[in-house]
Amino acid sequence: MTRLASIVLALAALGVVGCEDAERLTAGQPPLKIDASKRKPAPTAASGADLYALHCARCHGVEGDGKGTEKLATPARDFKAGGFAFGNTRDALFKTIGRGIAGKEMPAFRDVMTDAERWRLIDHLLTLMPKQTESDARARVLEPTDRPLIARGALYDGGNETARFPRGLLIGYPIGMSFEYRVDDPRLLKVREGGFVDRADWDGRGGARLEPLGREVYAIADGDPPRLFITAAGAALPGHYEGVRTEKDRAVLSYRLEGGTGVKEWNEVVPTRFGSGFRRCFEVTAEGKDLALELEAADPKARFLAEELPAGWIVRTREGRTLALKIAATAAIRTVPGEDGSLRLVFPPSRGATTRVTVSCFALESATKAVLDVIDEQIGG
Repeated sequence: MTRLASIVLALAALGVVGCEDAERLTAGQPPLKIDASKRKPAPTAASGADLYALHCARCHGVEGDGKGTEKLATPARDFKAGGFAFGNTRDALFKTIGRGIAGKEMPAFRDVMTDAERWRLIDHLLTLMPKQTESDARARVLEPTDRPLIARGALYDGGNETARFPRGLLIGYPIGMSFEYRVDDPRLLKVREGGFVDRADWDGRGGARLEPLGREVYAIADGDPPRLFITAAGAALPGHYEGVRTEKDRAVLSYRLEGGTGVKEWNEVVPTRFGSGFRRCFEVTAEGKDLALELEAADPKARFLAEELPAGWIVRTREGRTLALKIAATAAIRTVPGEDGSLRLVFPPSRGATTRVTVSCFALESATKAVLDVIDEQIGG
């Protein structure tokens, strides 16, 4: 069975797509209609065990041992063994179930179950897991609850004693996704899922070592990308960091490029039936005619799929990993995928005009037109 077929059968079992749509998706054809009403409803006031049987047992097994009837590309979690990548506390499980797992066959359940149902399901899951005690180190751990949180400090590689980026920034969102930046010359480095951050000194203004707690799900240029903005001719434009602030449900970075162009940048978490993705958002007020955004740097190991895709989508593969990008803008930007693996967005000539660009990113097992059509339907593409 193909990976796509496994995903579709799991979706059909959850009631996310109907049987006829499942057959069409497996065949690489678009669904007839994506209708949330087709989801199987849970019984009124269903118990945690009932919810587990309805939503989880097919993959994770009736006893939670990972021996379900569904054949998956990646084995389902064995709850009895513990050892969760994203933590086994009630809060960690609530976030993981809600957002799904990027690049895996674990879908997002935030729109399938109510919050109360998720908590009842978690109470049942905890009965399947080995008993563990929480470390006293949690006193140093920061976790977002109802709004994005910002941590400033130095970013290190593993056990190295010298900071790779002495001026770093971590932005965590309540759903359990975090974004790692360097701010001396601003650019996004990595995206993580799971816990947020541990830092020894929360009273400082930055400089203390930041220990990201989430699992890395996406690293731009292996975690050390070149400058994001360039001239149309390819010359890199340094950026001067101006600050970061929380605005309602997002944290917005502000910086100014050499030449005067102002940039505001933020990220959004995008749960889907194939796990969570993220959306990179930019507001660019250009002060010149010559500007491009290099989303992906040149990489001889990367290539772009040539298959027919829905409007606005670009699919890039690298060493067996597939990244699907949905690009939208308020101006007529040009999308330029290069033969060298680079991906540039070229802005139209303007001075003083503000352009908003959004790039929705999804790590997928399969990025066929049928799968992307389903994501478009869910995110309003």
